Amino acid sequence: MIGSIGLQRLFGASILIFAAQLFSPQLASAQFTQQGLKLVGTGAVGQLVEQGFSVALTAEATLPWWAGLTTTGAPGRCGFFARGNGVWTQQGNQLVGTGAVGTAKQGFSVALSADGNIALVGGPSDGDAGTVWVFTRSNSVWTQQSNKLVGTGAVGVAEQGWWVALSADGSTVVAGGLSDNGSDGAAWVFVAASR
Repeated sequence: MIGSIGLQRLFGASILIFAAQLFSPQLASAQFTQQGLKLVGTGAVGQLVEQGFSVALTAEATLPWWAGLTTTGAPGRCGFFARGNGVWTQQGNQLVGTGAVGTAKQGFSVALSADGNIALVGGPSDGDAGTVWVFTRSNSVWTQQSNKLVGTGAVGVAEQGWWVALSADGSTVVAGGLSDNGSDGAAWVFVAASR
């Protein structure tokens, strides 16, 4: 993923020993250079956490959002880093959506609104259909919004949340389900009632 707002573009994140690394272009060249050390969240649970499995950025590349899966029966979790004075630091505790059914694989996919105040967490292995959790940020505190999103009309094990997308203003959510109807796949669109 390439963020393309202003001078502070981030090349995105790559997985290196289960960690995300950030890159920033040098001025007057097309070369990317790593920005700081690799990002590794604290509070991981399990033996194979897979931090950096899915990543997202705000429009101005100031808030990387990472997700880590786990193979130890936990639902998966996500976390944020914010940049201050050129240093990236983890913001708060890792997020885990409530109401997960089984090993939900929360964090299999993630998305952020342009301003970084709305976050999506896909969990394609939640129950039979899969799901998406929505979190909002206010005064640096993240809160899960209402119930998880599960689209209707799924056929079989749909794996909703395999992919997620969020509009820049955070008002529209799209959840992709890779395995709906025997791997035909489908997408579900959700629109916020009001913001």
